Amino acid sequence: MIESLNLLMLNNAPAPSINWIMVLAGVLLLGLSLFIFFKQKK
Repeated sequence: MIESLNLLMLNNAPAPSINWIMVLAGVLLLGLSLFIFFKQKK
């Protein structure tokens, strides 16, 4: 699984794959912060 992931990253350009990870991390952080915010509101 990890080897195939490395092959995927090598086939793709480095910048887009890094941007994808950054976007994914940003969405997760946004969702988590919104979840905590609404949890504290109630």
